[in-house]
Amino acid sequence: MSANWDVDELEAKQDEIIRKNLLKIDLKGDFGNVVVTPPTYTTILYTQEVGAGFDMDYFLAIHMPFAMERWMQYGLAGYEVTQFNDFGGQKPKYSVQCVMKWDTPDGLEKATQGPEAKEV
Repeated sequence: MSANWDVDELEAKQDEIIRKNLLKIDLKGDFGNVVVTPPTYTTILYTQEVGAGFDMDYFLAIHMPFAMERWMQYGLAGYEVTQFNDFGGQKPKYSVQCVMKWDTPDGLEKATQGPEAKEV
C-alpha cells in the first residue's frame, strides 16, 4: 500500500481529517464464524550413511516436483530442501532435510494413503 501526499493540502485539511478520522482504516462487517487452520509442516531427514550417496540433482529436479504434482490435491503447498555439509571436519548425522508445507494437518496422512503414494 502506498500513497503520494501533498503535505500543504494535508495541513490545510488537518481539522477535517482529524474530525472525520479520514486517515484511519477500519475493517467492519459480519464475517461469520471464520476458522483459520494454520499450515502443517512435515520434516523428513535423510541420514548420512557410509557408502550411500544422495542424488540431490535427482531429488530436486525429478522427485520433489513429481511429489508436488501428485500430492498437491491433498494440500501439499510447497517444500524446502536443505543439504547439510561437513563442518569443522565432522560429518553431519543427516545429509538432507526436506520440510513439506501442508494446507491442513491431515494432508500428509491422506497423501500417504492415496493411490499416488507408491509412485512418490
